[in-house]
Amino acid sequence: MEITRIRIDGFKNIVNAEIKLDKITSLLSVNSYGKSNLLQAIDFGFFFINASPNKKKKMMCWIGGFPLNEEYLTDIFSFEMQGMIEADNKKYDVIFEYSFMWGKPDKTSGIVSETLRIKNLDDSQKHSLYISRDKEKCLYKSSLSGRCDKEIKIGDNELLINKLMAFDNLFYLNIIKVLNNIYIYIDRHFDSNPSYELPFLYINSDELSLSDNKDIPRVLYFLKEQHPEKYELIINTLMDIFSFIEKIEIEVYPLEYRGSMQQIASENELFKLADKKYILYAKHKNLVTPINFLQFSDGVKRVLLLLTYLVLAEINNYPLIAIEEPENSINPGLLKKYIIALDNFVDRTKVLITSHSPFLVNYIDPSSLYLGVPNEKGLAIFRKVKSSSVSKIYHAADDSNVLVGEYLFDLMSSDKDDGVILEKYLEHE
Repeated sequence: MEITRIRIDGFKNIVNAEIKLDKITSLLSVNSYGKSNLLQAIDFGFFFINASPNKKKKMMCWIGGFPLNEEYLTDIFSFEMQGMIEADNKKYDVIFEYSFMWGKPDKTSGIVSETLRIKNLDDSQKHSLYISRDKEKCLYKSSLSGRCDKEIKIGDNELLINKLMAFDNLFYLNIIKVLNNIYIYIDRHFDSNPSYELPFLYINSDELSLSDNKDIPRVLYFLKEQHPEKYELIINTLMDIFSFIEKIEIEVYPLEYRGSMQQIASENELFKLADKKYILYAKHKNLVTPINFLQFSDGVKRVLLLLTYLVLAEINNYPLIAIEEPENSINPGLLKKYIIALDNFVDRTKVLITSHSPFLVNYIDPSSLYLGVPNEKGLAIFRKVKSSSVSKIYHAADDSNVLVGEYLFDLMSSDKDDGVILEKYLEHE
């Protein structure tokens, strides 16, 4: 699935955030505004779809997600996504939405709405209704020529798209299957060192899975074995960004365990100890011998980690990967190369970036930016820069003798007059 749009409301301080996804989309705001909350809300929204009914019930009562801002005390969490799905040799535009009541001492949790709209891009002019659910009843479309009027019983902690997975003869089952198998990845590796150290491994884990892998040297080893062209892309891109790196190699060392460690390795049913140790070595142009990659700067290690995870996202068909503050520990002079590299690394997977760096903005297309609208209420309100405003922003920044990033961040962090100027550049709800 190619996700094109996400809308979320009723999570922490998030207010009706609608994000239309480009190849790379950026969320920019001042510190402590709500960027991380929005990523968490997106992660929460997708995870809820795949969760079991019992897990859904617990999630609907999770106090950590409650909107507690006195200016926006809504009881409803709502999530909507839109995207392109290929099924049965046809292309469809699909809009799926659900909402639930947060469980509180005076409120009973439960799913209160669910809607699925589908448009066949080959022969349809508009979306047709396939699922329609409210507090009173739940309906679905059971035949190609019929309407969305087939009633079905559903629990308060169940989604109909989960239940329809058991309907083998449903004519849009392949679309339902896609909706039930959407996984995204949120990267929060502010400290990348653990990703280069020896971890425990899940039994029978996929060497190239995205969620289980914490050992970057091991992942790179198997990428080199199974996807050599992607491995070369990662290594060549890293050396292009950091020109002082001349060569990278992976060494593999067998591991043996004795005594109690041997017993743990043979008897543990959930985990197994690694039988090999993978170490990454890199040659710095100013050193006479290669050194362990752990000795390089945090910035170099995080860039390699992110490049690797972007490739894993493509391999595992993740439609979205989000990266918090990719500029952390990176020399501002390297950011342009970095952004170009990110753009070249993705094809099907969309990338969502959060940042509070004015430097990063200088190398991003302003029309793909969502800015945090300043307000004194503590609400996170993100709005997209209008395409028609891009040239105006460049001219205004030039007139102020600053770069675009500094200009926009000044508007986001200054007084009400600057807020009025910023509003003129942004799309309205």
